[in-house]
Amino acid sequence: MLLDYERHIKVYGYDRDATDLGEVCHIAGIRAFPNSWENASETTIDPSVVHRTSDDSDLLFLKTQEIIHDIQALIAQKADKSIIKLDWSPSVQESCSILFAPNNIRRFLGYFWSLWYPNCPIVHRPSFDPQTAPPNLLCVMVIIGACLSPHDGDGSLARMWLDTVEELVFSNEIFQEKSAMATTPPVLEGQTEWKKRRVECLQMTYLVCSLQKREGSIEAQTRSRRYRHAMMVTLVRDIGLSASHRDLELKDPSESWWRKFIVEEERIRTLLYVFCIDSAITMLHNSPPRMVMSELKMDVACPEECFQAGSATECFTALSAWKGSIFWRERLSMSAVVKRICQRSLEDHLVHEFSRMGTLNMCTLVLSLHSLIFSLQNSLIFEYTFMPVQTGLENWGRIWSKRIPEDRYTPNNPHTIWKKIGFVRYAAEFWHLARIIVARVQSGSLPRSQKESSRHDHTDMVDVNGLIMEYRRMSLNAPPLS
Repeated sequence: MLLDYERHIKVYGYDRDATDLGEVCHIAGIRAFPNSWENASETTIDPSVVHRTSDDSDLLFLKTQEIIHDIQALIAQKADKSIIKLDWSPSVQESCSILFAPNNIRRFLGYFWSLWYPNCPIVHRPSFDPQTAPPNLLCVMVIIGACLSPHDGDGSLARMWLDTVEELVFSNEIFQEKSAMATTPPVLEGQTEWKKRRVECLQMTYLVCSLQKREGSIEAQTRSRRYRHAMMVTLVRDIGLSASHRDLELKDPSESWWRKFIVEEERIRTLLYVFCIDSAITMLHNSPPRMVMSELKMDVACPEECFQAGSATECFTALSAWKGSIFWRERLSMSAVVKRICQRSLEDHLVHEFSRMGTLNMCTLVLSLHSLIFSLQNSLIFEYTFMPVQTGLENWGRIWSKRIPEDRYTPNNPHTIWKKIGFVRYAAEFWHLARIIVARVQSGSLPRSQKESSRHDHTDMVDVNGLIMEYRRMSLNAPPLS
């Protein structure tokens, strides 16, 4: 599949400085879903026909007006050097009104859930309500869906608003709080709704950065990678990385219990995806990571069955089955799991136990190893210091070969395609790349230190292409693709 990635670069043009995690992991081609968004016009069943009533349109009218008002106010107050190029005028207002019309909100959300969401399941879909969702979050989700629409006019309409929506997200007051959040009183930290608002801010930040990396101009892509990403990581630290279900009791599946689970699981997943995209930028652009493995203090993500459950009872049942796992039983953080697989060769029963961790967690693990490799490459080291990484890679391959895909029984239809596993299903591609890098370092064909090269934070991904070509010439053990 690595060779598929090379062909994908030629077809889709990675010279656009592609780093958004959904696009990054098109490393395996566009086979993540049968109705991949690049071919949406040919293969996608229009999700907008799934739930469509005039009453819903009427109920969304107030949300439409709220979004238009916020955008108009932002444009009116823009600074001279603002990234917003639009001026408010009758034609611009008409464009905004059309894009965020109630029927279009519903239609574009359908595309978002079906075509984008499997690549970043960080928002809890069963409880998501566009009528009560934060307008900025809803705005980003709608524009993403419009960009993926099979109708050309929708995409063109949405792209004129990319920079404006980016500014809308980053003008959130949470980015103006400076260090105040770091000293938030514990009483607030324990309040579910207070935590929910901050998680939603991080979600919209992640989504808009990913959107700009995929659809934005070269300037917007560079800005997203070099500046907005840093702001997002800062927000992550302000919110806190010690996300855990440690205080969640499995006694009564009440609505308040479910709400508490949802918010904390959204927090865990969003933090994991931010780390993943940080590691991907490091791997693909040779940029120093902004996050380190020791910061992965959050729990591993719960199984998809728990997060996709449509009711408190259904979630409780799935979580009760998960509580027997080593991850829940020992409350293992993601960093603890990384340490375990790097310390020594795992016994067979632990390999079987770890194979239950889920595809998202497996992808996070292998990207953690990439971050470690980068750090080792750019330091004064001795050969034996690569041993933990090698051990981790060997254990990861054994675990992956025992993995059972969570969506093996999920049908490809508009009602359930949002439950499919997205790009993380191709985590083995990152495993291949890691093995290639380590093998080249050990063979002496890749310099330990990158001081001879000035290619840090580059935009063309030539180095990754070189690794793909190297893969053709290397003889590695059979890949753990299953």
